[in-house]
This record gives sequence, structure tokens and C-alpha cells, in this order.
Amino acid sequence: MTGYSPLFRRLDALLTTNSEFWQFMPFSSNQLVWEQSHPEFCQWLLSLDDEAITHFIEHGEALAQAIAEWIPDAPPELYQLSQTDAYSLHQRSLPKGLDVGIPGAQMATNHRIQPGGSCLEIALARVVCW
Repeated sequence: MTGYSPLFRRLDALLTTNSEFWQFMPFSSNQLVWEQSHPEFCQWLLSLDDEAITHFIEHGEALAQAIAEWIPDAPPELYQLSQTDAYSLHQRSLPKGLDVGIPGAQMATNHRIQPGGSCLEIALARVVCW
């Protein structure tokens, strides 16, 4: 993972700097969230027809270049950062419990709750897990 650390740090910095363009509450308004801060950008977005949208979906680099007019420091570089090679996964054995998605505390709780266990043990196990 070390080889990807600089890439992810740069990606994090770009996304943080430009969070107003992607980090908002969806459907909280019936208008584009950038209408006040970037009206020309909104006009451009609303002017796109289906053909243009399809083109930009299929050609991410063209989209990055097009929106660079309004977000000058991010789109081309964000696009480049997204074009990484797949990280090769090595088959690793996972500790018991993680291989089935049960966190350690919950797994320990499940082991304590056995048929015939006392109500106090079951209650304590639930509190510990919670």
C-alpha cells in the first residue's frame, strides 16, 4: 500500500479543497446547490443535453477538461488520480471471526451465549457488545 500513499494523500487534499462540489445534502433543495456560488457552472450543467451527458460519461477526461473552467485546480488531476492500476490483492488468511464478518467483541459475546446460559450472562454479553 505504500506505493499508493502519496496518491491518496493528494486525492484527499483535492477532495477536501473542493468539498463544496461533492459534499452536500442530496435532495435538500429543489435547485442546484451551487446556484448562488457558481451560477455560470449551473447554467452550463443545465444546458447539457442527453448526447453531451452520454459523451461525458464515456469520456471522463473530456468532462474533467470541461469543468476545469469552474473548478480550475482539481478536475484534470482528479481524473488522472482515478486512473490507477488495480491494487493486487494477496490471498491472506483472516483471524477467526473476521472471515465471516463478526467483529471480535461480538464474536466473544456469541461464544458466551450458549444454550442453557444464565440470563445474567446473556444480559452482560449484550451490554458489552453494545
